Amino acid sequence: MKHILSKQSQRFLTTLEHLYYNHDSSYENLALLSDVSVKTIQEDINKINDFIEPLQIQELSFNKVFLKTPDNISCDYIYSCILTNSLEFSTLELIFFEQEHRLEDYADALFISLSTLKRIISKINSSIKKHGIQISTNPIQLVGDELAICLMMSNFFQEKYLTENYPFS
Repeated sequence: MKHILSKQSQRFLTTLEHLYYNHDSSYENLALLSDVSVKTIQEDINKINDFIEPLQIQELSFNKVFLKTPDNISCDYIYSCILTNSLEFSTLELIFFEQEHRLEDYADALFISLSTLKRIISKINSSIKKHGIQISTNPIQLVGDELAICLMMSNFFQEKYLTENYPFS
């Protein structure tokens, strides 16, 4: 489901996974992994630190960073943070749970413009159509292979919600 994420969220995930499994890295190496500039990686790290607590990316030296990770935090926590901050997955979750009739209501709930919502839905549809699923906009709902929808949403909820936050009994 990585392909549904925005390019920025994919970079965040690549950076965090690399640091989680390798402990430290240079800005240049992180930039190469995501095919962006060092300045973009530095900006990404500042944004990541805003939502990844209690993890934190810290500078070791002028050119190296490491991921400070408490012992009780697994990589699952990283996935949960990325999905929680993903507009694409927030859109999917809202469509899954809510029964709104107008796209404008979903856009308002997500605090985005209608055109942004339409762009996100189009991107999601292009990513999930190979699984026999799509977001229909009249009425607004997930349609297609019911088993594929259930599996996708089940995987999403397992990755987003850690045990203590799981929305189902």
